[in-house]
Amino acid sequence: MNALPMSFAVCLLALASPALAWNAEPGIGTAPDEMTAKAAPNVEQNTPLQQELEALRADYARLVTALAESDKDLSAKRDGFIDISLGGYIQARYTWNEGADDGLDSDGELLPHSGFNVRRSRLKFGLHAGELASMTIQPDFTPEEVTLKDAYIEIEEPWIGDYRLRAGLFKVPYGYEIEQSSSERAVPERSQFTRTLFPGERDLGAGIYAEPGVVRAAIGVFNGFVDDDTAINRDVNTDKDLIGRVGIELDGFAVGLSGRIGQAYDDVTASEFTRKLANVYLLTEAELPIGVSGLNGEWNEGWSALEGRRIRLRGGHALVYQYIGDRNQLVYRFEAFN
Repeated sequence: MNALPMSFAVCLLALASPALAWNAEPGIGTAPDEMTAKAAPNVEQNTPLQQELEALRADYARLVTALAESDKDLSAKRDGFIDISLGGYIQARYTWNEGADDGLDSDGELLPHSGFNVRRSRLKFGLHAGELASMTIQPDFTPEEVTLKDAYIEIEEPWIGDYRLRAGLFKVPYGYEIEQSSSERAVPERSQFTRTLFPGERDLGAGIYAEPGVVRAAIGVFNGFVDDDTAINRDVNTDKDLIGRVGIELDGFAVGLSGRIGQAYDDVTASEFTRKLANVYLLTEAELPIGVSGLNGEWNEGWSALEGRRIRLRGGHALVYQYIGDRNQLVYRFEAFN
């Protein structure tokens, strides 16, 4: 009977011990407010770091806002801004002629000879008025003459950006070789078929160009080629030529079809005739351990006239190239023209 009261007394003492300890510790007191006041100095010690972090966050937010506003200002200014670009290249070469001879012929023209020459010397001027309109002029300076190669304006539709209108003197949208720049082609000179049927590669006219996704398409109306003195290339009437191209272009691959139809003039018979041409082209390119390797080709079929006779046109080329490193190239081209 005495054991129970003793145990109860021990329990009361244990429960009372925290209260005794609380009151006994100096500086803490019995109220929670005193504990909070005592812990406050720890918060004050972290305040400078927190203030620095807040300042950095504020600076970052201001920088992001300033960049966004600056981008808007630049976009707004560019709409009314004019950019001018200038580029060019020179193609100098030495020609060796197996049947070379000295002197002049009866017409005062140079006989076939070997020697140095400047094949091309181009300066290309570009003017961009905002994002949607541009103008391009490209003269060609050679020792014999100065000619105008390109002179056209181009307007891009503002909604999608995949369609352009071009007007003036520019390369016709036929095949693939014609629109390649001489500074970018594996072989500086275009194929014999192209040089014969498209002398100068350019004509006066207007065309629409479309590049939605992987599709590449263009169609235009042109005067007809008049810068060559052979009857097969003369087009001095009021009828226009319709020239167009459509294809697919991917990374390292392109395939497409082209066509041309128009009325031409035969000097011999003093009559007009219909000239028709169709083209198919294919280009492939792959990365090999020694460098980029490529294969491309074009084939053409059509009808024209020469000296009063209707003639069949057929021809094209196949070209293989292999880069050795980034700058050196091995090239072989096979041509056929009937």
